[in-house]
Amino acid sequence: MILGAQIGLNALQSTGLTTQVVLRGLFAIIEAYLIYWPLVYFIARKYFKFTPEWAVPLASGISICGVSAAIATGGAIKARPVIPVIVSSLVVIFAVVELIILPFAAQAWLYREPLVAGAWMGLAVKTDGAAAASGAMVDALIRSKAMSALGVKWQEGWMLMATTTVKVFIDIFIAIWAFILAIIWSWKIDRREGEQVNAGEIWLRLPKFVLGYAGLFVLVILLGVALKGTPGIKLLNAGIGQAGIKPIYLIQIGGLRMA
Repeated sequence: MILGAQIGLNALQSTGLTTQVVLRGLFAIIEAYLIYWPLVYFIARKYFKFTPEWAVPLASGISICGVSAAIATGGAIKARPVIPVIVSSLVVIFAVVELIILPFAAQAWLYREPLVAGAWMGLAVKTDGAAAASGAMVDALIRSKAMSALGVKWQEGWMLMATTTVKVFIDIFIAIWAFILAIIWSWKIDRREGEQVNAGEIWLRLPKFVLGYAGLFVLVILLGVALKGTPGIKLLNAGIGQAGIKPIYLIQIGGLRMA
């Protein structure tokens, strides 16, 4: 749930970014949920012969945001708890490999397109911590190469913010996707002939942490807007940091600086 607060902090930073970054976030939603998820699910079912109980958390972990998505959607379809745990473990291991390889690939091929490189990290690297770390690496690597190869000095922090913005857009839809899957599995997949499905069944399937996740996200956004330009914004950052997650940025509307 506290993760939602951190993502809220990152989302506030997006107000100072260009429309291009926000558009990349919207495109990331379409890619992750409407293209990658169905594709991974189809491949897992048809070619690897996974059951839906395995295919859903796997598709969510690979295409959406790793651990949180695997757990949320696994709960929505009533998968055995061990399945999202195994999928999450594999996603974390794979994220470490991505963290080592992808930033250097972006430096080699995308140093002319810095925002594309940053957005790629947010979409491709799963788990929020690994995505943010990869965005920071890309920011440093590409700025260095662009300066030496092109004589161009890209603005510091923009690639990292492209990464976190894309990740924010993908993450905030986890609750909605879990809700949609809960409805589909209740009414179509698990429903027995003649059985009536009520709202209570969907409520039981919906992982409750996604509600807290979304709720804290909205709350932090509202507080951040209300405290804009006041010393209270620093207290908000500090409070979330003491809760167990160190914010990637101090909120500074209209500018960027590291926490």
